[in-house]
Amino acid sequence: MKHILIAFLLLAQTSAKALEWATSTSLLLAKEQAKNSSGASNGPLFEDRQLAVWLHIYEPLSERFLAGAFVHYENGARQMCGYSLDGAGVPTPTACQSGTSNQFWIGPAMQYRFGSFFIEAQYILVGRRTDSAYSALASANAESTTYSTHPLKAWVLTPGASIALSDSLKLNIKLEYRFLYYSSRGGQALPGDQLYGNQAIRPQIGVTGQF
Repeated sequence: MKHILIAFLLLAQTSAKALEWATSTSLLLAKEQAKNSSGASNGPLFEDRQLAVWLHIYEPLSERFLAGAFVHYENGARQMCGYSLDGAGVPTPTACQSGTSNQFWIGPAMQYRFGSFFIEAQYILVGRRTDSAYSALASANAESTTYSTHPLKAWVLTPGASIALSDSLKLNIKLEYRFLYYSSRGGQALPGDQLYGNQAIRPQIGVTGQF
C-alpha cells in the first residue's frame, strides 16, 4: 500500500509539472466614416471597441500535441452617429445609437507545435453574448439580449509563434481567426433561421507557463 501511495504521488507530481497554462489578450479599436474631398465628415461614423482575455490549460499528449480547455471573455462598445450640416455649414453628429456587448465562451482546445511555431483550434462548446447594440435583433422575437452560439459554427483557429523568456515562461504572438455565429436568443432560434456573428482576424499577445 505504501508503494502504491508513493507511485501515485510521483505520478501526480509529474502530471502537475506537465500541465501548462496560457493567457493572452487582444484589442480592437476601429472607426469608419465617409468624408468629402476636403476631409469633412460626409456620412455616418461607426466606432467599435473590443477588449478580450483568454485563458488556456493544456496537458501534453506527446512532444507536439497538447489538449485542454479554454475560457474567453470579451467586452465591447459600438456607436453609430449620422451627420448633418448645421446653420453654418459645419457637419454635426445627429441621431447617435450606441450599445455594449459582453461575450463568454468555454470549450475544448487543441494545440500542435512545430519548433517555435504552433497552431491552436478552439471549439466554443458554450458561448453566450449579451448585446444592446443591435436593437432590431433584440426586439425581433423576444426581449432578451442574450445570444447563444450555433452548435457547428463556433470555432477559433490561432496560429502563432513562441519566444522563450525563461526556462518555464514563453511569450506568445498569435493571429486569431474567428468563425463564429450566434443562432438563438433567450433560448429561441432567431427569426427566419438568421445567424448573428462574424468572421474576424485580429492579433493576440500573451504568455505561457507551467504549473
